Amino acid sequence: PVVSGRALPGALPATAGLPGAMDKAILLQAYKDGNSVHSHLTELIHTLLTEKDANALENLENISLGVKAKRFVAAQTGELNPAPPPTATDDTWKKATNALFMVDTNVEDEGVPCVVDEASWFEWAGVGLVREQLPRLFAAMSALKAQHALKAVRFFGKVLGTQADYYIVEGTYTPGSEPAGATAAPGAILPEAPGKGLNTHVYYVAGDPSAQFVRLPDVLPEAVIAACGIKKYLTGHLEAPVKSYPIFPGKESDYLRAQIARIAAATVLVPAGKFAFNEEAEEEPKPLIASEDFEVKAAAEMTEADSWCHLSGGILKIGRATNPPLPEGEGEGEDAPEPEEEVPALTPISGDTPVADPLPESGTDTPAWSIKLYCPQARDGAVVIAKSNRWPGAYSAVAKGKHANLYIGYGAEATAAPFTPTPPPPILSEAADVVEEVDVPLAAENQVLKAIDEERMKAEAAADEPQEE
Repeated sequence: PVVSGRALPGALPATAGLPGAMDKAILLQAYKDGNSVHSHLTELIHTLLTEKDANALENLENISLGVKAKRFVAAQTGELNPAPPPTATDDTWKKATNALFMVDTNVEDEGVPCVVDEASWFEWAGVGLVREQLPRLFAAMSALKAQHALKAVRFFGKVLGTQADYYIVEGTYTPGSEPAGATAAPGAILPEAPGKGLNTHVYYVAGDPSAQFVRLPDVLPEAVIAACGIKKYLTGHLEAPVKSYPIFPGKESDYLRAQIARIAAATVLVPAGKFAFNEEAEEEPKPLIASEDFEVKAAAEMTEADSWCHLSGGILKIGRATNPPLPEGEGEGEDAPEPEEEVPALTPISGDTPVADPLPESGTDTPAWSIKLYCPQARDGAVVIAKSNRWPGAYSAVAKGKHANLYIGYGAEATAAPFTPTPPPPILSEAADVVEEVDVPLAAENQVLKAIDEERMKAEAAADEPQEE
């Protein structure tokens, strides 16, 4: 509108170029969903007039989205409120868990360490279990100790598998309750008796703290030797075969037990001076006893490698921690085999072989252990953690004058170079050419046959002659 040649305030400018019909055709153009700008604006204006929103200008975009949502049609219709999945009818886990909390537990029992306190130490290193599992684990350990009349138990750790995991509890035999040891096959190395060497402890595994724990078999020397030559991920099933080369002599339960023996021998640590050898004992190797002269060191002093030592001896090349007794008469003479030198217990970790660098030209090796002090400002709350670099997942902790060990990993040893499987034996060469024998001449063959006939005729004639009386 124009008044005296001037446009009214707020009036739209006149359209230049396109007629009004073409403008409306653009607005009426429908899109894939069948709606157009014209229909959307019409419905938007109708909504504004109907609702009479006082803040219509501020909420214009939201109102426009609401109008679009009313016309939205999903390409595939779905349920607005889908029904929840049916609840599991198998209440085995629930019953087993309820049974655990009926176990008579005693926090003051020194034979069952408090896993809740120990877990708080390892949390400083960022390793541990879910806290909700710890009460069930403590109850399961107490039940195992009472059920099998063990002297003590501890949580060894958790070995991760491709399909399921293993929760492992280590048990110590009550003196005099050790079962009979396994016998060696003909020509095989004699395994160590229960309560000795690599079979000092007994191990129980389960897929969950509430599940039934299964006792692992005692470790055999041939299993330890074979485990050192292969690298396998565990499946989580004890009866699964171990497919490898060289062939492993046993199932996954035997392989798991062999790896536990290797990990325990290399990573279970105690503060130096806390234990000593019982010199009064006659058996060899001499058992360990608590040292009466041990004094708890300050947390800052435990950051040195000389302040830690291995609780058990090392593993020999024959798959044992100790040399087997020689049969009578074989240990005498100059030709008698010299036994391998045993690695005693309580050896400082400062002497452990470092993990070699994969690049030899770098000239740097990773130490076998990394030790770190946590929360040093707390007088009684400081925690020292020793982490194994050879067996990733193995940790040892010292706090408040106590110590603990934990392993959570895949049960694989770290090596400097990528693991190289043992190559198969060489392929047999082609057989040697067959040397053909020279044909016997006919005359020589007839002569041989004639000599045989003559000998036969002489024997028959001698048999027919009458015997002299």
